[in-house]
Amino acid sequence: MSQTDPKHALGQAVGFAFKGPRVPLGQLVTMQTVLVITLNSTWHQYPSFRIPGGMQKANETLNQTFARELREETGVVVSQNPKDTIELGRTLKERGWPSTGEFPVALFAAFNCDFGRLLDPRWQERGSDGEEPQLVEFGKVLRPKHRWNIRSVPSQTAPLLSYHRKLLSVLSRIDV
Repeated sequence: MSQTDPKHALGQAVGFAFKGPRVPLGQLVTMQTVLVITLNSTWHQYPSFRIPGGMQKANETLNQTFARELREETGVVVSQNPKDTIELGRTLKERGWPSTGEFPVALFAAFNCDFGRLLDPRWQERGSDGEEPQLVEFGKVLRPKHRWNIRSVPSQTAPLLSYHRKLLSVLSRIDV
């Protein structure tokens, strides 16, 4: 996520990237996707994984935001075929104090992505905000209490960020 001030946010886009072609949601559980983790964050007291994404810029659609943020945070490149990226759902997020109101958060799935430039924390490669990408099994993302070992700190584990866990509730309403 970009460090953009949420009180001025137009929108936010997050999502999952898959190497393979589009399949029904039930068949995605064994496929690999990528999450990110930011260690030593000033935003969160304890390490937690999150779904790659960030804040929308004035000249972007949410779909473009997702593609840009995924590339910046993980090195993964979204397919150029617009049929390969689908919006799974939207929710609203509260603006930061002192502003009021909400802004949209869109959840995407992108298929046929290029993982050839996936950043590798073993070589000190980090995303634009210091994120470390990590390949995970998508089915485990859907498990409420699952924790992953942190690739660059194997003695530690971390769960999915609680807000992103709530965001996954939109998946119960769709089938890709």
